[in-house]
Order: sequence, then structure tokens, then C-alpha cells
Amino acid sequence: MCGLCGTLMEGPHWSETGTDVARNAEPASGRQRYLERAYRVRLINRVLERYHCRSEDWTGGQYIVRSPNGAAEVVMSLPQLWRAVEQVAGVAADPLDEDLIKRLEKAEPVSL
Repeated sequence: MCGLCGTLMEGPHWSETGTDVARNAEPASGRQRYLERAYRVRLINRVLERYHCRSEDWTGGQYIVRSPNGAAEVVMSLPQLWRAVEQVAGVAADPLDEDLIKRLEKAEPVSL
């Protein structure tokens, strides 16, 4: 997706909504959404290390997925992110891969 089209899309994907609704019924402030998004990107990058890729937040509503060789793709949501990793890295990406999960379980926690 081109960058302009990405900015014209409305509303977050369901996977981008807050995950702590039970503790707080109030909508998150702009700062809180920013912090949650930054945390999510750090978690994503921990996973993407396996595929030698990186992700960045773009405009608070999209992600840029980059490979080490400079290939990049803008995506709107986490499900699209996995397809983009496969495109830019040229490998199958499985976020439920057992070896990946074991490595993540052994890693230091990502801080907020």
C-alpha cells in the first residue's frame, strides 16, 4: 500500500485496540495510545529479529516493515505485517513458530 492511501484509511484494526479494557473503561489518551503503540512496535521487533527485519510506527496508524537489504512496505495492521515480512525478507513468517516462541520466552521482558 502506498503511504498516501495508508493515511486515508479510517479507524484502527481490531488488533490495534487496547487490551486492558477490563481494568480501565475510559478511552486511552493520545499519550497513552502513543506509549502503547511504541511498546507494541518494540514487541513486534523482538519477533521480527528472527526474519532479520524491523518495523517502525508510521503516523500512529501504520507500520513500515524493512528488510536489511532496504526493501520496505507500509502496512495498516498486524495481520498485514506478516505478509509484508514475507515480501521484504523473502521467507515464510510464522509468528507461532515453536522455536520463535521458545526464544521469546527466554528473552528479557520488553519494558513499557
